[in-house]
Amino acid sequence: SDLRLNIVVAYPLNSDGIIIPAHESKLFVFFPTNERTGFRFLVHAPYKTTPSRESIPFDDTQNQAITASLSALIAESIIDLKNSGLLSVEALSMLPINSDNEHPLYRSAFQHVISIFSTKQLLPTSDGGFKDSSNTLLARERELTNLLLNEDCLNLFNRESWLHTGITYD
Repeated sequence: SDLRLNIVVAYPLNSDGIIIPAHESKLFVFFPTNERTGFRFLVHAPYKTTPSRESIPFDDTQNQAITASLSALIAESIIDLKNSGLLSVEALSMLPINSDNEHPLYRSAFQHVISIFSTKQLLPTSDGGFKDSSNTLLARERELTNLLLNEDCLNLFNRESWLHTGITYD
């Protein structure tokens, strides 16, 4: 269809221009709904709502298309954060990376975010750069990044870099 709908992802900034988490973020459909997404940033999309306008029927065909588009936008927004110099370990922790959240929008965004991390160089590394997930290693102990250099990672594990030590398994 030729229907064009506006969708928005917004990350709160503090007075220093650093991304900060939004608390108990609700989905906006021209106004806040009662849909708690689990996101730590704000999203707006023109979903069809229930008659009470408080919740979203995510099984609706149009709403499924909006969910897919909004999830893709969330993933693409990570590239914008990186290009703006705002992509930090703290910003990463605000993204939909909790595999336990079962909200339909969160679940869809989670899949898109995991996918973009595997194809784009968006994960901060211990040497100050960015790599995709297939070229990085997560150190269980911070000292490993000092013991084994990037060349060692490549030779031993066929990975180019250690993830930033602020990124943990948890």
